[in-house]
Amino acid sequence: MNYLYMNRIRLLIAASIAAVVLLVSCGGSKKISRSGLKYIQIGDPMLKEGMDHLKGHAARDTIFNEDGYIWRAVILKYNTGKVYVEEDFFEKKVVNRIRIETPDLISRKTIKVGMNFADLKALGDDWEIVYLDSYRVFDVASIDFPSIHYLVKASSVASEQPEDTAKIVSIVVM
Repeated sequence: MNYLYMNRIRLLIAASIAAVVLLVSCGGSKKISRSGLKYIQIGDPMLKEGMDHLKGHAARDTIFNEDGYIWRAVILKYNTGKVYVEEDFFEKKVVNRIRIETPDLISRKTIKVGMNFADLKALGDDWEIVYLDSYRVFDVASIDFPSIHYLVKASSVASEQPEDTAKIVSIVVM
């Protein structure tokens, strides 16, 4: 009797562990790679118009119109922010840029939206830093990973780089 009871408990524990592993694996990767996210990458066909969900995230279409260019994007809602999947400017209907504005996703194992610039600098890469006046951010890109750009909010443009306490507001894969 005691033996049967112990076997049932072991079976329940094994089933619980299997269920947790399955749920975690279905949630998708939280990693930002050089080519995008696990489920959508640069050069992929653009997401279908009118879709309302993708990989468990609410989705909606929008159109951007800046500096004479017009392009479509799909905005994905995450728990603490958004991801913009943007189409190319030349109507090829492919993903041209992925803009991450949520700390839910991580680049290079540790880098995420909301981090201080000092933490980014401490990673030791040779950074190329350009101030984007139109957006009031510094575009910080590694020479080793040129397809990933970290946009850091600027409170002052008096220097050639952001203050150490300035925050990463967006991670852009192009």
